[in-house]
Amino acid sequence: MSWHFISKFYLIMKYVLLYISLFIATIWLFIWSLTLGPIHIPINKIIDLIRHPEATLEWRIIYETRLPRALIGVLTGSCLAIAGVILQYVTRNLMACPSLLGINQGAQLGILLILITAPFTQLPIVILYALVGGAVAGLVTYLLVYSMGVSALKLVLVGQAINALLYAISLSLIILFPQKSGVILVNINGSLAGSSWQSFHTVAPILFIAIIACYVYIKKIHILSLGEEIATSLGINIKWLLAIAFIIVTSLCSLSVSLVGQILFFPLIAVNFSKIILKSNSPFHLLIVAMFIGAILMTLSDCLMRYIYIDQEVPIGIFMSLIGAPVLVLCARIKQ
Repeated sequence: MSWHFISKFYLIMKYVLLYISLFIATIWLFIWSLTLGPIHIPINKIIDLIRHPEATLEWRIIYETRLPRALIGVLTGSCLAIAGVILQYVTRNLMACPSLLGINQGAQLGILLILITAPFTQLPIVILYALVGGAVAGLVTYLLVYSMGVSALKLVLVGQAINALLYAISLSLIILFPQKSGVILVNINGSLAGSSWQSFHTVAPILFIAIIACYVYIKKIHILSLGEEIATSLGINIKWLLAIAFIIVTSLCSLSVSLVGQILFFPLIAVNFSKIILKSNSPFHLLIVAMFIGAILMTLSDCLMRYIYIDQEVPIGIFMSLIGAPVLVLCARIKQ
């Protein structure tokens, strides 16, 4: 009895310490991001301005540009990582990723089309195009796989083919519309440069609802990953659950892409890191750890790019692409 109590207490303390460490890392990176830019603002000054706001240039810089950028970085990083967890459970494939299945690329293509045809379109319309693009790409991928017989390998291969096709179309837009190539390139490679309070207030409520839905359905989705027979025997409506998972993943990915653009490998790296750190099969804890890791990874990438290139905006996607392949190889070796 005492040994059981000690073991349970140790497990609880392990999770508590892990969550506290991840929370502290997230807050530290969040504050560091507020200091970075052409005008450097020390951390102590930022803390003073947050505690006692003043109508100064420094406060306007922090509040109007850097604060929404940092919040959107934390939010989108968390959402993309959570979407990666859900998608891996649904497909039962450790390499499944929204960016590998065409969802992110479809959302990005929807955004590019509306930006090219109507550059001054209101943000809600841009978000709608992102949702439609992501949903259509995801549905096309699933229907093609369904027609050939559903399997994890086919899902990834077909998704990669759809992803490559949509990426080629996006690059073709640069050739057809060279005067707008700057906007297109930033959107393709991902950036937090266009963050604003308007975009945050428009998208954040929907993302928060999707995140809550993830925590509500995560146990059932995890059971689904054990096999359809087991899920059916436990009374789970598989078609309904798959539809909910598809809506959640599409919403999280498409809305995140509408804010930061396409970032290749991001969900895959965040989920693999989370599994290595957690060392547990608990879906609830994996979702929490992935949420923190996604926020940390997104904020850290943005901070490093702004620290190295002070006077210019370098897309986060370039950094993630450079470290993506080595990190995935390292994760695979550590798991072995």
